[in-house]
This record gives sequence, structure tokens and C-alpha cells, in this order.
Amino acid sequence: MLDSPKSFVRVAYNQSKNIIIGVAVSSIISEYPWSKKYGVIADIVVDSNFRRMGVGKKLVEDAENLLKTNFVKDIFIEINNDNTISKSFFSKLSYRIISVTACKRID
Repeated sequence: MLDSPKSFVRVAYNQSKNIIIGVAVSSIISEYPWSKKYGVIADIVVDSNFRRMGVGKKLVEDAENLLKTNFVKDIFIEINNDNTISKSFFSKLSYRIISVTACKRID
């Protein structure tokens, strides 16, 4: 995915500490000629020492703007059902639950 011209990586960098403090990976998906393209935020990670400081929000907003400039209207993100922190975070950014994915382990 990362070698695709339709994938984007954004990095949050703390200059004073000279470290990367966050990363967001997003993509434009247009699988079929008859379906409209959409965006996916595939991953977002913020260093635990820099959470609740607006870094994640800025990374998401940057990913959204990048997708918007590429004429994407809908953005999806998959969140594990047990990840209440991420669900709350994205809810505050106006994302809403639209589906539930089921899984069954067959050993």
C-alpha cells in the first residue's frame, strides 16, 4: 500500500526533542470503475508521551485535508470494538459507526 501514489504518510515531529511523535497513514481506494472512490485512514499512532495534546487530531485533520484535495468525499476507519479510546476520539471528530464486523476463530 505505501508504494502506491494513492497512499499518504504524515509524520508529526517534535523539533525540540528531535523525535517523531505521531504517524498517520491514509489511502484513496477506487477498486471498481463503477464505484466512487473513498478514503481510508489505515493507521494513526501517537507516542504515549504526547497524547491528549492535539497531535492525533492534527494528524487526522491533515489526512482529511489531503484526501479532500484528491476529491474524496467519504473517509472510513476501522476500529476494534474493544478500543473505546479510539472510538471516543473519532466520535469527537464527527465519525460515526456505520457497520459492525463479525469474526469467528476456527482453530
